[in-house]
Amino acid sequence: MSSSPPPGWYRDPSYPLTERWWDGSAWTDHRRQPEQPVPLPTQPRPPKRPGRTKLIALAATGAVLIAGAVTGGVLVLGGDGDGGQE
Repeated sequence: MSSSPPPGWYRDPSYPLTERWWDGSAWTDHRRQPEQPVPLPTQPRPPKRPGRTKLIALAATGAVLIAGAVTGGVLVLGGDGDGGQE
């Protein structure tokens, strides 16, 4: 004894974009387009905060720039190396 699927709409193997009615013992000539699931409404997401790695990289870059500016200022303004004596 073989069990067949219950009556209902199933994908038509001959036409995969349609569904065909199975009456429990044989296919009928009734076909339809498959019902599409209704998409859920999307909610706006809050903007992402920068990750910890990004903050560390920005802080390190800022420190390097400040150190470079200080070093450059020292070399340009008083870089003769005599300690301020004439």
